[in-house]
Amino acid sequence: MKYVYEPVKGLERTCIRNISISSSSDTVRLDEPVDFTVKLSVAGGIRDAFTSDLWEKAWDAWDKTFRMTYNIGIKKVVAGPITKDVIKSQKFVRRATFYWSRSPELNPDYSKKIWVMVVLEGREPVHPKSVDEAKTTLFDVKKTFRVMGSDLGKGKHALKAFGKASWGRHIFGEKGNSQSVSKEITITCK
Repeated sequence: MKYVYEPVKGLERTCIRNISISSSSDTVRLDEPVDFTVKLSVAGGIRDAFTSDLWEKAWDAWDKTFRMTYNIGIKKVVAGPITKDVIKSQKFVRRATFYWSRSPELNPDYSKKIWVMVVLEGREPVHPKSVDEAKTTLFDVKKTFRVMGSDLGKGKHALKAFGKASWGRHIFGEKGNSQSVSKEITITCK
């Protein structure tokens, strides 16, 4: 049986929201490390369509894996729109795999047969207990980068985080991508 592909209609556009960068300290010496934390959240269409009803449709159509690719980096603002990489764009992947489950923890009334397992790069797979937890695990990102003060150089620096998310065509959505840049933070290196 060949499945007829019909993306979900009426969804809003998928975008990256709430991208932010924070530092472990506002002031750092040249010989000290500083940690930068970048957070972002994918919102809109693809996230809204990621529901248990569509997991079953995907399973029936042999569309059993959904992959999100993220690229995150940090740039130093040199002059106006000109930037310099502090952390080059780092790529990482998260996968959602749909599987048949009879677990009473995940499915107390056995109404939903298909469930999701989220695989984060470099970690054990996560078995979310709810659809919201699955969405949070797959679409909300928090990455920490360690930089030496000497890599920034002496002086006051303005930094921005940038993020990009991309995904392929699936039962519940078209192929697409979204990117965003955070607001600036300043850090002083002595």
